[in-house]
Amino acid sequence: MEIQATYEDGHLLFDEAVTLKHPRIRVTVVVADDEVGELEQQIGSSNGSVREYPILGRLAAILGPYARQRRGYSIGEDRRTLGDVLMEKYGQ
Repeated sequence: MEIQATYEDGHLLFDEAVTLKHPRIRVTVVVADDEVGELEQQIGSSNGSVREYPILGRLAAILGPYARQRRGYSIGEDRRTLGDVLMEKYGQ
């Protein structure tokens, strides 16, 4: 079902009355790019931003509250962490 709604202060307000079977449901929300501003601050980095790389906006939407920019990260440290996790899971 497709229904129009307005986002206001953390809530979706349906434009027409609708009765749902369950009190909590998952929905997909499509927001125009020009209406999105906060994601850039959350995950944009000095090397690029959501505006430069639209996929970052999609990833942020998937990650939800876990989408945030990491400060002082190191690719080497990330590789070591990944190696440790893989060794723990698949190692001899």
